[in-house]
Amino acid sequence: MKEGTVVVAETERLVIRALSAQDVPVLAVALADPSVMRYSLRGVLSEAQTAEFIEWCIGLYRERGYGPWALVEKDSEALAGFCGLSPELIEGTEEVQVGYRLAPQFWGRGLAAEAVAEVLVLGFQQFALPVIAAIVEPEHTASVRVLEKSGFKSFERKRFHGRNVRIYRQWPACAAPASHNGSCDPTGFPAGALESADQVGRSVDMELRSAPFGGAL
Repeated sequence: MKEGTVVVAETERLVIRALSAQDVPVLAVALADPSVMRYSLRGVLSEAQTAEFIEWCIGLYRERGYGPWALVEKDSEALAGFCGLSPELIEGTEEVQVGYRLAPQFWGRGLAAEAVAEVLVLGFQQFALPVIAAIVEPEHTASVRVLEKSGFKSFERKRFHGRNVRIYRQWPACAAPASHNGSCDPTGFPAGALESADQVGRSVDMELRSAPFGGAL
């Protein structure tokens, strides 16, 4: 690890650290890959756009203490992608969401779930967040599996920039929202508004708006 690197946390196989301008060339390769950005509202990014994204992340670190962080594989010391927390406007209310992107050579090994699990711990324990959201298109089955492995069980169906998405939420006191049966509902949602992941839910025709590099990335 380079001198001066700000390490946020470690897992069995990953170092989670702050992104920096030095990460632009490597991260730009991943974010220019159509397979990585298939479900991104922004589509593939140029190197200049990747630099803007990293600047936005650094700004979040300064303002909030958190943001999307770099994921570095311990064995290879290679930058695998990013995972972290960022603000998102959901129905006019700012929430904090978890998001991630990994380069294809790091897929299929459980690294995303490992990273998300650690980021949730940081969000709830270090930053005392009351709730963390996750936005995913249901067709993105690999990402749905990652979220559900990480404890996201219940969701709402909504429209996000013209796309059908699931909005998952997780709470520190109710880490598995699938258990919500009316007895544990810290969100104030009407009873039955949350769907468990194994239910077929109703669609809600509601547009959501994202932060500059929030769910849109």
